[in-house]
Amino acid sequence: MSNRAVCPLVKHVYRVVESWNSFNSYQEYLRVHGNEGFRYHGTDRSCQLGDDGHATLCQSPFCKACSIIRTSFEVSLANPGGAFGQGIYTSSASNKSANYSESPSSGLMFLAKVVLGNVRRVDGFAEVKECPAGFQSVEYDRQNGKLNETVVYTNDAIRPVFLIVFG
Repeated sequence: MSNRAVCPLVKHVYRVVESWNSFNSYQEYLRVHGNEGFRYHGTDRSCQLGDDGHATLCQSPFCKACSIIRTSFEVSLANPGGAFGQGIYTSSASNKSANYSESPSSGLMFLAKVVLGNVRRVDGFAEVKECPAGFQSVEYDRQNGKLNETVVYTNDAIRPVFLIVFG
């Protein structure tokens, strides 16, 4: 028997269309800070968004996925007790982000564009609890990229691009 984790099947991929205001504020932040990358962000949903035939956003204020699509990411709603403080956590490793979905083997995540800007790389878990002065993001890399995390602390630094439904 192999020690490799089973990769869940991708069921659907949806393109997220952002508003003009959201696009402009992200572009301005990117122009000022530069260093754009793509990262995964796993989350939960309270509806059937993304399942077969369900492409309409629900109205529940508790549905994280629909809220992200509707208004983008909101740092003020992030967990202040996160290892690196209150920010939006992402990863270049889809397996890491899948663990933040309702189920690592069946759920959803976003592929987001992220302004990394000047990155503060840390070597220890919970080494910082907020974005250090002069930086726009914090990166913690475990297992040579297999479990890395990148955290941004500003709403304008991240936008959802694709919703990926798997399982």
